[in-house]
Amino acid sequence: MEKLHFHATTIIFIIFFLFFRVLSLATDTITPTKPLTVNQTLVSSGQVFELGFFNPGNGNWYIGIWYKQFEQKTYVCVANRDTPINSSSGKLTIGNNGNIILVNEAETAVWTSNISVPVRNTVAQLLDSGNFVLRLEHDENPENYVWESFKNPTDTLLPGMKLGWDWKTGVNRFLQSWKTVTDPGSGEYSFKMNIDGFPEIFLLKNETGMKKMYRTGPWNGLSFGRVSVTKNVSIIEFKFVDNADQISYSFEMKNTSVRSRLVMSSSGSFQRFIGVVSSQTWTLFWSVPRNLCDNYRRCGLFGVCDANATPLCKCMKGFRPKNQQ
Repeated sequence: MEKLHFHATTIIFIIFFLFFRVLSLATDTITPTKPLTVNQTLVSSGQVFELGFFNPGNGNWYIGIWYKQFEQKTYVCVANRDTPINSSSGKLTIGNNGNIILVNEAETAVWTSNISVPVRNTVAQLLDSGNFVLRLEHDENPENYVWESFKNPTDTLLPGMKLGWDWKTGVNRFLQSWKTVTDPGSGEYSFKMNIDGFPEIFLLKNETGMKKMYRTGPWNGLSFGRVSVTKNVSIIEFKFVDNADQISYSFEMKNTSVRSRLVMSSSGSFQRFIGVVSSQTWTLFWSVPRNLCDNYRRCGLFGVCDANATPLCKCMKGFRPKNQQ
C-alpha cells in the first residue's frame, strides 16, 4: 500500500508538471484559434522581447511590448494607450476580417490594428526586433506585412524603426510621450519631423496648439546638427533617407550585445538610453533640451544665449535690447 501510494503521488506530480509545462511554453504568435489572454505572453524567438497585458499602476490594463532580457520592465510600445480596459479579463485575438483585435470582458472591441481591407488567414507575430506584425500565415516577407507596430510608434524609437514622412501613405510617424510615468495615454510632448525648409526634428508641446520647445537643426551627414553623436558612433549607425518614397531618420546597432532606445519622456525631455544585457542596466547617454539655451527661440531674433551668464540673453554685435529690463 505504501509503495502503491508513492507511485500514485509520483504519477500525479508528473501529470501536473507536464500540464503546467505545456501552459508555460512560450510562443511568438497568435492566431484566430490561439488568442492571448491576461495570464499569457508572447516571447520573440530569440527571447529579446515580450508582449502581453500590463497594469502600470493606474488601475487600467494595456497591451504592451517590453524587453524580455531585462528584469525591470521597460515598455517600448503600447497598443491601446488611449483605450485601456478596466479589468484583467481582456483577450487579444485575430478577428474575422483579419485584424488584430483587443476585446474587453464584455467581448467588445476596444482596439484594433484597423486594416481597411479584410484579409484571410492572418497571424500576428512578435519579432526579435520588437516589431509586432500582422502577416499572412505562410508569408514572412517584410514587404508584405499587413500591419506592423513599427509603423505605429508610441513614445519609443527602436533600432530599425523610422521617424518621419512616408510619402506612399502620407503619414508622418512621430513619438508622443506618455501622460505620466503611470499613464501611457497620449501625452502633451511629441518629437516630430518638420520639412519646412531643410528637414529637422522638433520637440513640440501641445498647449493651445503645438508649441515648439526644441529643434535639432538639419541633418549634417552624421546627425541632426545639435544632437551630439560622438559617444555613439562606435556602437550605433545613424541613417537619414530623403527620396521620393520617404524622409526618415533611423538607427541600427553595430554591437548586438548592446541595446539602445530613444524616448520622448512625459517630463518633456528627449532621451537616448544604452542598455547592456549582461549587467542588466540602462544608462542615460544624453538628453535634450540640455539647458535653458536649448529652448526654442529662447532669446528671440538676433539674440545670443549663454547658459553660464546672467542674464542668459544678450544681443549680437550691432544690435541692442528692445527692452533694457
